[in-house]
Amino acid sequence: KTPLARQRPKQRASHRRGERFFPADGLSGGGARLSLVRHVRRRCHPAGLSFSHRRQAAGRSKGVRSGLNPSRPHFVQPLLLAHIPLGTTNDIGAMFGYSKNIIGNLKALLDGSIKKIDICTVNGRPFVYVAGFGKFLDVSYLTTSSQKRKWGYLAYLYNGIKSFFDKTNDYELTYTIDGETYQGKYSFFMISNANRIAGFNNFYKDVKLDDDRFEVLFCSLTKKKDIVKAFINLKTNGINNVAGMYFHKTNNLTVKFNKKPKKNWCVDGEELVDNRKIYNISIIHDVRIMLPNKNIKNLFIK
Repeated sequence: KTPLARQRPKQRASHRRGERFFPADGLSGGGARLSLVRHVRRRCHPAGLSFSHRRQAAGRSKGVRSGLNPSRPHFVQPLLLAHIPLGTTNDIGAMFGYSKNIIGNLKALLDGSIKKIDICTVNGRPFVYVAGFGKFLDVSYLTTSSQKRKWGYLAYLYNGIKSFFDKTNDYELTYTIDGETYQGKYSFFMISNANRIAGFNNFYKDVKLDDDRFEVLFCSLTKKKDIVKAFINLKTNGINNVAGMYFHKTNNLTVKFNKKPKKNWCVDGEELVDNRKIYNISIIHDVRIMLPNKNIKNLFIK
């Protein structure tokens, strides 16, 4: 008889999740985890991914990595990307068609398709869906993890309201798009490649992730009542019919501040500490990503 101190612990919930994910295998515990690794391997091997799963029987240190394949030592396959939503607002996850169920999301991902998307960069730093500067744009990275754990999405709303009542600064700058240069004072600007931003669906209409374009919005409004009216009109009349807001679709943008800004950019919800006067935004094409099939027809041209 096995001594009490050496008896196996009770099955954890994570083991049972593996059993639900692969019920046909009739496995649970470590067997289910091993089945998950094999299933992911079968799905991802054509994409050129290799695997590291040291101490596989113990279910530890398993992961996906890109690297040299021993059978093709002189060729490195570009990494295949995927997105699993685990955050608070999950804008990208909602846009891709994910739900709030992690097991269902994994299944939808592995049963999905591989597409090629455009990835934007700001001074060479890639971002997935949105980057910007100025009013409201710092709310995301100033909202603390403890606030998000306690209040969830309401934490962003709380800090957004606080930001609204703070003084609105404007920044003198010039920006160049498709050879045309514009000059003025702007309270914020935003560059994105997404149709859902800050929890709002269809922020822009007919956004495509492979059209060699990103969306640009500059705002020159500083008075609180004008900002409120602008956001109301944005939802009712569309982005092109809002006074004080200037919308563009392009694949190249240069922003030049008259003075080096003291505030930082927000890039995909994180703070970008890169204080300089000139910022160049461009596109990396044909980045391969695996995603669910649910919204593919609405998001891609090809």
